[in-house]
Amino acid sequence: MTEILLQQLEEKMMVRLSELEGSRRESDNIKRELDNAKRENAALKMEREKLEERIKSIIALLETVNVAEPAMQAVG
Repeated sequence: MTEILLQQLEEKMMVRLSELEGSRRESDNIKRELDNAKRENAALKMEREKLEERIKSIIALLETVNVAEPAMQAVG
């Protein structure tokens, strides 16, 4: 009887270990996905900042052109 109980306990432990291993793998996958999302987020943030700087430069250039036009018309 004790041997049967030990065998059943061993089977249950193997099932639990298998479940635990599956959970660990799932957790590792989620961590990898999170890391990838963080890297992608950082890359997108950098790209956004670069585009913002380009837009600011274009706006500044347009403002200088707009300021220069009335002065040219006054001279002309």
